[in-house]
Amino acid sequence: MPKLTYSLSGLSEFTISFEQYCQPCPWRKNCKYGKEKQPLEVLISCKDLKYKAEELQFQHVTKVQKEGGDIQKATQKKIPASTILSEIWKEKVKTRKDEIYCINTTFLDLILVSNRSQEWWAEFSRVGKLIMEECAKIF
Repeated sequence: MPKLTYSLSGLSEFTISFEQYCQPCPWRKNCKYGKEKQPLEVLISCKDLKYKAEELQFQHVTKVQKEGGDIQKATQKKIPASTILSEIWKEKVKTRKDEIYCINTTFLDLILVSNRSQEWWAEFSRVGKLIMEECAKIF
C-alpha cells in the first residue's frame, strides 16, 4: 500500500502529499491530480489544528451547557486527535472530491470509492497524528 508523505513547508506548516497514491491508480488519467506536475497536496498548519481543536471544544461545551451539564468537566475533556483530523479531512480533502476522481461516487462504484477512501483516511490519520506530535514540539 502506498504511503502518504509529509514535509515541513513553513515554520509551522506541513504539506501532505498523495503523490504515491496517484502513481498506481488506474483512473489517474481522468483525475486532475496525480501527474508529476501537480500531485495532490494538502497544506496543514499547526494553527489549523489548534483552531479546529478549540472550535470542537467550544461546540462540546456549548452542547453540555444547553443540556445543563457540568461545564467544568466539559472544558477539561480533551477532544480526540481523530475527531480533529476528521474535521480537517472533511474540509481539505473531501470537499475536493470533484477534483479527485478515485474518491468520487459520481464516476466510480460506491464500494470501490468507499474502500479507497478508507485507505486514504487511515493513512491521513496516521500522518496527521505525526504532524500533531510535531506541532506539540513547536508550541
